[in-house]
Amino acid sequence: MHFDPNDRQSLTARVYEHIREDIIEGRYANGAYLVETKLAEELDVSRTPIREALKQLELEDLVVSIPNRGVMVQGM
Repeated sequence: MHFDPNDRQSLTARVYEHIREDIIEGRYANGAYLVETKLAEELDVSRTPIREALKQLELEDLVVSIPNRGVMVQGM
């Protein structure tokens, strides 16, 4: 996936929306770990917007950050 640089929405917001949609649509199963480097490669972005998007998703209880393990999908 490649994001349009002319899109007015911030990169973090676009990454957040993309990952959120994938969780809601079931692309990532409950209990699955999301790997920053893999997501960054898939979305063709750096890890910074991925990290920020995951923090926002954690605030919405869609994912949970587990120390020394990573970020796990909690689903809906």
